[in-house]
Amino acid sequence: MSKLQTLRDAKKLEDVAKMLGFTPSGLSYILYKLPDSKKYTSFEIPKRNGGKRQIKAPESSLSLLQRRLATLLNECLEELREATPPRRPLAHGFEKGRSIITNAHLHKRRRYVFNLDLADFFPSINFGRVRGFFLKDKHFSLQPPVATVLTQIACFENELPQGSPCSPVISNLIGHVLDGRLARFAKTHKCTYSRYADDITFSTSRKDFPREIGVPVSGAAWQVGDELRARIKDAGFEVNDKKTRMQFRLSRQVTTGLMVNEKVNIRQEYLRAARHMCDALFKTGSYYRMIPAMLSGGAGGEPPVKEVITSLNPLGGTLAHIYQVKNGADLRDDDLKKTKPTATRSLYFRFLFYKNFVAHTMPLIVPEGKTDSVYLRAAIQYLTAYHPRLGEIVDGKLETKATPKNNRIISVTWVRSYNSIPDGTHPPRY
Repeated sequence: MSKLQTLRDAKKLEDVAKMLGFTPSGLSYILYKLPDSKKYTSFEIPKRNGGKRQIKAPESSLSLLQRRLATLLNECLEELREATPPRRPLAHGFEKGRSIITNAHLHKRRRYVFNLDLADFFPSINFGRVRGFFLKDKHFSLQPPVATVLTQIACFENELPQGSPCSPVISNLIGHVLDGRLARFAKTHKCTYSRYADDITFSTSRKDFPREIGVPVSGAAWQVGDELRARIKDAGFEVNDKKTRMQFRLSRQVTTGLMVNEKVNIRQEYLRAARHMCDALFKTGSYYRMIPAMLSGGAGGEPPVKEVITSLNPLGGTLAHIYQVKNGADLRDDDLKKTKPTATRSLYFRFLFYKNFVAHTMPLIVPEGKTDSVYLRAAIQYLTAYHPRLGEIVDGKLETKATPKNNRIISVTWVRSYNSIPDGTHPPRY
């Protein structure tokens, strides 16, 4: 029996617990006995354009429960997609195989690109909307007790918490109604529609942009058209007017952070910043980024603040994103990409080399054969007295010190001498 049909047939909490791999008493404890003050840890992170975003991270057992619910709902969605004709994707956030790149591809080479943002996207989806969806949606139509339990798992303080593992998939389930309405509305006016989480884009090459979707107000400012605003409100959402913008063909057009004038590409200032950070890292062992003064507690008119960073993870994520976008835009075959790499590809590989073979504070052993690491681990374990810098026995178990990653010995065909790194200093530039 399919997962969706099993969920439809469920009648009580015990059935839900079984589907999610919990005992009924365990599920009941998390939902009804665990105090609300212990269910979530709240903290704030700065937004790119100022302000704070509140994140609610669930407690470990609740997080596991929500992850399993998210997996179950995604499996139900896969079954529904397989049973219906393929359609052009409308939601690109939190969907397998979709991303900001697939979203941006829909809006390349257009005369107009119109962006708007939904206000308080997750908090606007409250307990009643989630439960009502599970009850009334034609594909789900769950029993009332089951719909209530699923909603209690997903919601906190009458809203979908931003930070819950199941909030993304549920927001897309409820946002599907909005997507369907706005996609038909866009088609009527010869526009292309897509949504990435709370970021909505309309684009067209019509001579005149439809006033039902967006209208100019003063100077370069635009606002959402009355008809579009009404349709969004009817679907239970509100427009964040501060983030509405129109971008024309002769200017730079950006959607979900990527340029779409001719092809999907990285913004030049983003790429330049990554290059500067890499240059500083390779020379000094650390790098910095400039953050707006208002995000560091200063006034809005003050100059950006230099934030020094020693962790390689933020820069690694930035370079991986640039590589993914650039590599997708490079239409050459894979062999040519390798023999004649682009500058961004070379920069990313240089960073990976630095991260894996240079920036170590512990010994790095790189054997030649695939099984050599097994023999080396055994040698370290039984001869720890002769190799104190490579490992030691703690509580009867070997703790290797051969690499900084997961206590594993890397097996590739290259070796670097640990003795070339002076103690207490940063590895030399290669």
